[in-house]
Amino acid sequence: MRINSALVTLCTVGFCTHIGFSILFPVIPSYAIEELGASESQAGLLLGIFSFVLAATLIPFGLLSDRVGHRKMLLAGVSVFSFAPLLYPLAGNTTELGIVRALHGLTCGIFLPAIIALVINLASPGNRGRTIGLFSTAVLMGVSIGPLIGGFILDHYGNDAAFYTCSLIPITGLAMLLANYSALQQNPDRASIASENSWKWLKERVAIGALLTPFLITIGSGAIVFSMTVHVEEFNIVDSDTIAGLIIAAMYTSSMLMRFPAGALSDTVGRKAVILSGFTISAIAIVLIPSIQMLPILVLLGILFGLGMGTAMTPSTALLADVSPSKARGLSMAIGSAILQAGFATGSTAMSAIAEATSYDFMFRACSLSLVAGLLLVFALLYHHH
Repeated sequence: MRINSALVTLCTVGFCTHIGFSILFPVIPSYAIEELGASESQAGLLLGIFSFVLAATLIPFGLLSDRVGHRKMLLAGVSVFSFAPLLYPLAGNTTELGIVRALHGLTCGIFLPAIIALVINLASPGNRGRTIGLFSTAVLMGVSIGPLIGGFILDHYGNDAAFYTCSLIPITGLAMLLANYSALQQNPDRASIASENSWKWLKERVAIGALLTPFLITIGSGAIVFSMTVHVEEFNIVDSDTIAGLIIAAMYTSSMLMRFPAGALSDTVGRKAVILSGFTISAIAIVLIPSIQMLPILVLLGILFGLGMGTAMTPSTALLADVSPSKARGLSMAIGSAILQAGFATGSTAMSAIAEATSYDFMFRACSLSLVAGLLLVFALLYHHH
């Protein structure tokens, strides 16, 4: 595969923007509970609002990017996304914080389908898994570093410092984008995407299985991101926010490390087997978490979950690109990203409500059941017989 300046630019922008919003993974629940007096379920909702709004706006913005151009949408989206976090320090109650979270998620929705579409347009079908894997590695590197930065800043410098850092790092990506804007390819076909051919791929069982994979796995990651900030406090350790950020970072780091190898493997042996292998690993990890009372083993299970997540995600995205038409690339990637964000939001909100009503142990058991049942469903969809 060829790594050119356009791919480097897109990977850099993806890296910086994903650091930007993942810094807030440990910050939002802590800020909402300790500073604004939110309950655990309210804190989970405030964490998830970003993803709910992002999921709701991805498809219309994906459609728009196919019409007006992926480059233009990328530049516009990254610009507003970079400065949106400056609104966080102005939020003085949970309602205002929810509004800011919603606006922040909306700005991310503007550029996310466009940047993924631009990445896929750089790849030939035979190298699609590798190219997506390289971009996903950069993105997950950002998501891995973000919670560590957020937890450290929260422990040592406070909430406002974390919010300002959330803006500063994406601005670096914006500068890179402006410097290399002309190197990015415009989407090759901006024909109308309202035709049936642009949507009929959604009826394929394989496509449904590929879409359900990120939804179900990110239910698990959303539950882990929410619960670790509160759950680690039960271990009565110093700098619990930093440790929670470490566990979240460990999960996303292991996921990051698998993105390129999984993409390359799916180019060679096929998408389906790699997807199911990763799904199985994540399901095993989430099943084991409720029975673990030792912090080091909890970290290891976070790593195991991330390995499975990283193995499944890249080939599922590549499979969507394989079955969808090129002229609707922004739309198809928007649908995939919307499903992923919906899973994360469901994990952080539904599971936090379950935890508040019952216990964290029961919450993880409910999450385990959803992943095991989902694994069986995805297997049936990917390997159905006509």
